[in-house]
Amino acid sequence: MFLSLLTEVGRRYDHYRCVNNGGTCHYSLCPLFSEVKGTCYNGKAKCCMSYL
Repeated sequence: MFLSLLTEVGRRYDHYRCVNNGGTCHYSLCPLFSEVKGTCYNGKAKCCMSYL
Protein backbone atom coordinates (compact mmCIF):
# COMPACT_ATOMS: atom_id res chain seq x y z
CA MET A 1 0.00 0.00 0.00
CA PHE A 2 2.69 2.50 0.98
CA LEU A 3 4.78 1.63 -2.08
CA SER A 4 1.85 2.25 -4.44
CA LEU A 5 1.31 5.63 -2.80
CA LEU A 6 4.95 6.57 -3.39
CA THR A 7 4.84 5.58 -7.05
CA GLU A 8 1.66 7.62 -7.55
CA VAL A 9 3.37 10.68 -6.07
CA GLY A 10 6.38 10.08 -8.31
CA ARG A 11 4.20 10.08 -11.40
CA ARG A 12 2.74 13.46 -10.61
CA TYR A 13 6.00 15.01 -9.49
CA ASP A 14 7.12 16.21 -12.93
CA HIS A 15 4.01 18.40 -13.22
CA TYR A 16 4.56 20.03 -9.83
CA ARG A 17 8.26 20.56 -10.52
CA CYS A 18 7.48 22.26 -13.83
CA VAL A 19 4.90 24.63 -12.38
CA ASN A 20 7.01 25.45 -9.30
CA ASN A 21 9.89 26.45 -11.59
CA GLY A 22 7.70 28.87 -13.54
CA GLY A 23 6.75 26.59 -16.42
CA THR A 24 3.45 25.54 -17.92
CA CYS A 25 2.36 22.13 -19.16
CA HIS A 26 1.16 21.72 -22.76
CA TYR A 27 0.10 18.67 -24.74
CA SER A 28 0.77 20.49 -28.02
CA LEU A 29 3.63 22.78 -29.08
CA CYS A 30 5.02 25.29 -26.62
CA PRO A 31 3.74 28.86 -26.97
CA LEU A 32 5.74 31.50 -28.81
CA PHE A 33 8.89 32.66 -26.97
CA SER A 34 9.09 29.54 -24.84
CA GLU A 35 10.98 26.27 -25.07
CA VAL A 36 10.65 22.71 -23.79
CA LYS A 37 12.43 22.25 -20.46
CA GLY A 38 11.03 18.89 -19.39
CA THR A 39 7.86 16.83 -19.24
CA CYS A 40 4.53 16.83 -17.41
CA TYR A 41 1.92 14.22 -16.59
CA ASN A 42 4.31 11.28 -16.62
CA GLY A 43 5.91 12.27 -19.93
CA LYS A 44 2.67 12.81 -21.84
CA ALA A 45 2.99 16.61 -22.04
CA LYS A 46 5.80 19.16 -22.37
CA CYS A 47 7.00 21.55 -19.69
CA CYS A 48 7.41 24.91 -21.45
CA MET A 49 9.33 27.86 -20.01
CA SER A 50 9.61 31.35 -21.39
CA TYR A 51 13.06 32.52 -22.43
CA LEU A 52 12.29 36.26 -22.36
